[in-house]
Amino acid sequence: MIITNAGEGFINTICCLTNVNHSYSSQNLISVNVNKIISDITHDEIVDSIKLELQSWFPEVDFDFIKLYEIPNALPKHTPSEFNRMRNIPQGENGVYFCGDYLYGASVNDAIKSGLETAEIILSLD
Repeated sequence: MIITNAGEGFINTICCLTNVNHSYSSQNLISVNVNKIISDITHDEIVDSIKLELQSWFPEVDFDFIKLYEIPNALPKHTPSEFNRMRNIPQGENGVYFCGDYLYGASVNDAIKSGLETAEIILSLD
């Protein structure tokens, strides 16, 4: 998996599915994840933008689009008060540290972000 988004572009993550299991396809197959609300452009414009972004990272590869899945309610809705409550869980009491998607927004990206932040806290201890 490649985690790409630093606030720029469309692509959030890329997963090389045929690296996970060769039986998924006889060709190299990737899944591109976009976690943005994109309301004022067409699906074709989204696909074109994603292909340009991919080609900027991998200029030697010619990407073919297969299918776009639009999942409007892919993640649970969290209110700011829920996020604040979860972020206020005490860290380090009795040597216990918490991390996971539930602390941010119930996504793979948030699980990774939470894990990295918790690891940094633990690594900074003397």
